[in-house]
Amino acid sequence: PIKIYFHNDEPKEQFENDYLNYRDSYISYFKKLVDYVSRDSMLEFFFTDTLKNSFVKLNQALDFFLSKLESGKVIKVVVKGYSSPLYDSKYNEMLSSRRIKSVVNYMKQYNGGKLLVYFLEDKITIEEASFGETLAPLEVSDSKKNKLKSIYSLGAMQQRRVEIVDFKLF
Repeated sequence: PIKIYFHNDEPKEQFENDYLNYRDSYISYFKKLVDYVSRDSMLEFFFTDTLKNSFVKLNQALDFFLSKLESGKVIKVVVKGYSSPLYDSKYNEMLSSRRIKSVVNYMKQYNGGKLLVYFLEDKITIEEASFGETLAPLEVSDSKKNKLKSIYSLGAMQQRRVEIVDFKLF
């Protein structure tokens, strides 16, 4: 799977249009590197390797999808959204859904919007599953009083993600 990571409680906005996309969240998250590393120097690797490489892999996948679509294929993409357990379950499920939506928006806007026409023609479809916090390991903190563990720990950071887990070509 391609894992795409988000800062805590991002994206915050409720949106129904194609405004917010993952690129915005990625840039915003990467700018928080100093804040995270000031709390735990070991987290620098997450930003410089994991976060950066996930964005590169996402773009490589979108290039691949575009090439297949241009050659006449139809694609179904399976996407799952997750959150850390910091907020209540219903909120986290909605947050996971917003995260998925921001990734889909990024896909539609990718490379000058070249994928958008394929979405409009139903040649690329997304199967979504929003899990919220339900699959977070028990050791990931949900304490609002202990932000070091519930926001700034590697475990919590790894839970705040969207995964492209599969795709099918037709």
